[in-house]
Amino acid sequence: MFKRVLMAVAVAAAVSAPAFAEVSINGSAEMDLFVRTNQAGAQGTTLAEEIAIVVNVDGKDKLDNGDTLKMAPSSKSGN
Repeated sequence: MFKRVLMAVAVAAAVSAPAFAEVSINGSAEMDLFVRTNQAGAQGTTLAEEIAIVVNVDGKDKLDNGDTLKMAPSSKSGN
């Protein structure tokens, strides 16, 4: 009985090895301010702003069958 339990624990330990992936996260934030003069229909000067935030996530993982999985979702938000 003890040998069966020991064998089951050894198999479970060999199969349940942790998986690691190579992941890189980077990004940027940018803000532009504009002072506009002489606009048609507007009196005086107007102040406008533009904000852009970019987040990039790049990853690579080696699969069990020897292939490599690459991921590169990207997000850009702005107004």
